[in-house]
Amino acid sequence: MLINAAIASATEQVSARVTSGAGWHPHDPPWVGIEGASVVLREPAVWRDAVGAHEVLHGSLRTALELAAERIEDLRRDTRLRSFGLAGRYSGGACLGLELIALPFDRPPSAPSRWRDAEIGGPRCLALDDDAVALLAWAPRTPMEVWVLPRQGTAAFTAASGRRLAALTEQVLACVAAALSGAVIDIVLVEGEPWRLELRPRLTSDGVFEAATGVPAHGTFPEEATAFLHDFFPTPA
Repeated sequence: MLINAAIASATEQVSARVTSGAGWHPHDPPWVGIEGASVVLREPAVWRDAVGAHEVLHGSLRTALELAAERIEDLRRDTRLRSFGLAGRYSGGACLGLELIALPFDRPPSAPSRWRDAEIGGPRCLALDDDAVALLAWAPRTPMEVWVLPRQGTAAFTAASGRRLAALTEQVLACVAAALSGAVIDIVLVEGEPWRLELRPRLTSDGVFEAATGVPAHGTFPEEATAFLHDFFPTPA
């Protein structure tokens, strides 16, 4: 998909520019653009004009989330832009920056609040603080996939809610990286009720089953993953 394929290209750009401090800049080259972009898409019959926005945000995770919220608020003024994706990569003990992508079509909403409240303190609960909770995904696309969500309510993504989730997210990233011997972890923001950060370790590549069905397949159950990760993270109160 567009967002997943774009993550890798941001790593080199951010590594070269992060020394200048926190900030954002257009992706070079952009996959989409406010005035359209001349790109080759896999399915041009589905989406031809490539209208949108494609930006790279750098700084700490907290700073990048704050910048993303500010940029999304500004981009919403363009009524053509209907949905927003945010993704990045954690490696070597640091967030290597995030990519913000605005798209001219809606994406299916999600409402994890319906089961989040029942999961707090359960066998898939890794950690929590006053503002956020980290849960192992019920149907993980990759082994050890963790979701970090606001602990209460159905809040949309804002700079304030980003700050509140950043502290626990950074702890979970360090925990998962330590447990998996420094594995690279993708960070994906998903809008919904509430919004969440999905942390997806890059441990496996697609096999024949995944290629044929589009369904992830691996042998790691989330309850077992939670028990394993608890050795690298304090047990939730």
